[in-house]
Amino acid sequence: MGKFEVKLNKLRAMLTSDVGLEIEVAARLFSKAFALGCRSEAEIAEYRTATKFKVFRDEVSPTLFLLDRMKIGSGKLKFAFDSSVPDAFLNRKGRNLGIEVTQALGTEEAAILRTLNTEGSSPGFVGKSDSSFKDHFPMKKRDMYSTAEAFCAVKQSISVRIDAKMSEKFRGMLLIVSAPLNAIPSQEWEPLKSDLLCVSKKSPFGWIVVVDRAKNGKPIFLKGEHATI
Repeated sequence: MGKFEVKLNKLRAMLTSDVGLEIEVAARLFSKAFALGCRSEAEIAEYRTATKFKVFRDEVSPTLFLLDRMKIGSGKLKFAFDSSVPDAFLNRKGRNLGIEVTQALGTEEAAILRTLNTEGSSPGFVGKSDSSFKDHFPMKKRDMYSTAEAFCAVKQSISVRIDAKMSEKFRGMLLIVSAPLNAIPSQEWEPLKSDLLCVSKKSPFGWIVVVDRAKNGKPIFLKGEHATI
């Protein structure tokens, strides 16, 4: 076991403890594990696709990114690291807020990362929905798509992920949707928000926020207010 995995295992132990972990400490330790020069090429490749790192990739990373962009540094985080609901709890302002994290175009992202490991390069975006994406789909390194095509693919996938979590068990929780927003121009983010308001209003979640998977730009609040988290 390398130093990188040891660091993440220690962080996991703290994030799953009964008392949780201070947000600032979690962010610092997570960032330190990924500091330049701290990982070998093999460790970088393994993190992209290994199941044992999935919660860090798909849940911890988007959550810490959102809290950083919202400038929320006080409070504690506790992650389940299993299939239970919710994925995590944010303890601040005297309450325990349940957090669910989901991936828009997640099947495509997994294939992109596998291709990056096997071929050394891969397209950053393909635009195939999870239902239509095939594992053997040819990953063209210079696949072209229009802004309209990317907009529709991203919007549809976000909508599907929100719609998939309409159960009452999510009532009042925070839903974080990690999506490839960098595939569309930033000036299209506001129209994207407008198009997704209808499905968001029907959702039992108290807050729905979309964050860019590449960690760019501001989070898009589809439901709920920043100040109330």
